[in-house]
Amino acid sequence: MLIDRESALAVAEPLVKAWNERRESRLLDLLRDDIVFRSPLLHQLYHIQEGEIRGKKDLAPYLGRILMELPHTKFSIKNIFLGMNGFVLEFVSIFEKTVIGVFDLDDQGRISGWSAYFDSLDLP
Repeated sequence: MLIDRESALAVAEPLVKAWNERRESRLLDLLRDDIVFRSPLLHQLYHIQEGEIRGKKDLAPYLGRILMELPHTKFSIKNIFLGMNGFVLEFVSIFEKTVIGVFDLDDQGRISGWSAYFDSLDLP
């Protein structure tokens, strides 16, 4: 399915709003139960060797923890790129790093995959 700007923003804007407002339940509502989440921060901050968590049930504690432990973390969208079955966000996030987020969507617009790529992996 080709994702147009309106469809991408219909997911991206609530995602950013939920994150910035620390609304874990709203954030989780945007995710499929079988989501695959990948981030080098899983490896660096939480020692998850694969840098990957599969399933909303297993991801929820991580999201809750990062929302609590890093309350200054806010998302600010810089750019959005459209594609097939998903979109890419360029945004400023944790530790003021520029992040590329690759989001795969199911046919109902829920996030089935979320991969994060950082401009630098140097942490303060």
